[in-house]
Amino acid sequence: MTHRIFFRTLAMALVLFAVAMNKAAAEFKGDVNVSGSEVEVLVRHQDGRPASDVTLRLFHGAQWTTIASARTDPRGRWRYLATEPGLYEIYVETPSGSAGPLRLPFEINEESDAATTESFFSGPLSRWIAACALLLAAAGLLRTTRLPSTAFFHGFRWLMASACMAAGVGLLVLGGWHPESGGPPSPATGKNLAANAREFLRSRNIAPLSGSLMSILLDPKHELISTQSHALLSQKAPDFTLRDHKEQPMRLSERSSRGPVVLVFYLGYNCNHCVGQLFSLHDDMDRFRELGAEILAVSPDSPEKTRKRFAQYGPFAFPVLSDPENKVAQQYGIYLPPTEKEAGELQHGTFIIGRDGHVHWVQFGSEPFTDGRTLLRELARIEGRLPKLTSCAD
Repeated sequence: MTHRIFFRTLAMALVLFAVAMNKAAAEFKGDVNVSGSEVEVLVRHQDGRPASDVTLRLFHGAQWTTIASARTDPRGRWRYLATEPGLYEIYVETPSGSAGPLRLPFEINEESDAATTESFFSGPLSRWIAACALLLAAAGLLRTTRLPSTAFFHGFRWLMASACMAAGVGLLVLGGWHPESGGPPSPATGKNLAANAREFLRSRNIAPLSGSLMSILLDPKHELISTQSHALLSQKAPDFTLRDHKEQPMRLSERSSRGPVVLVFYLGYNCNHCVGQLFSLHDDMDRFRELGAEILAVSPDSPEKTRKRFAQYGPFAFPVLSDPENKVAQQYGIYLPPTEKEAGELQHGTFIIGRDGHVHWVQFGSEPFTDGRTLLRELARIEGRLPKLTSCAD
């Protein structure tokens, strides 16, 4: 009897220990639905209730860096439009004290939506079967003796047999033909990165700046954004040399000695918000040039990948540099390298660097900075070209 009580107590203790160690799994459960390049995440409590306002982080690629972060809506959902194929994973943050985040891996395939949803009736197997049926019908018509042996029916039989044979041979040819082997694959539906980036700008009411540079700098209706605190603020900007899309080296100190530099760290072409930021800067490049300023964009993308995207969507009016291991991003404090327990995390970052080589203004975080008016005003300020406001009394 004593032994039975002991083993029951031990079993209960083990169950309670397992529950405590797997508290994260008891907090939430989640599903990821992928349709082409559209991703929908649904997070629920264990009793089925939607888990709203839960923090999600999306990781992509071999370096496994964060490319998006968000919170679930009141229905426990979050939607994202992926612009690059590959392996992804979503981390669902759980309350403190839990064993760890809920991890939801998924994959975006290279193939287009049409290729992944091909039905039996549109596939090559169905064409082979139909071709065999037509050839058998042709053979049957040629061998049949049930039709009258008049000239009319004899000609009709040969005509139908010939038609069936031609159709069968045609389907045999089509059944062995694969469109993807005859040339480059067509772009997948819904993966037009440029359109997605422009849509992001429209959703933020971001349009190319209009009017003279003076009117933009003196616009009293626009609320400017102050710099964030950062370890490099007012400090010498770390110098670096990186390659552009043409494999040409480019050094920061050489550029900043000619004029101020807007240094933009973005997550790569797998982030349509990032590309939207680059489009916005490209649209207003003439304004930056009026102030003698230059823009440098840096991401982990390789020069080859950038060249391919330029061929698809067009180049930008400023250099795009490759930082494949995020070493420069780490120098600027916006990349946390991976550890045994955490994946690496790359943030968006925008730095204004003066002719003196010092960092004068910083913004960084989970979203790209897209306020061109603030950048222009800060550049004008450090260049001593900021116009003074005059009152009516003057």
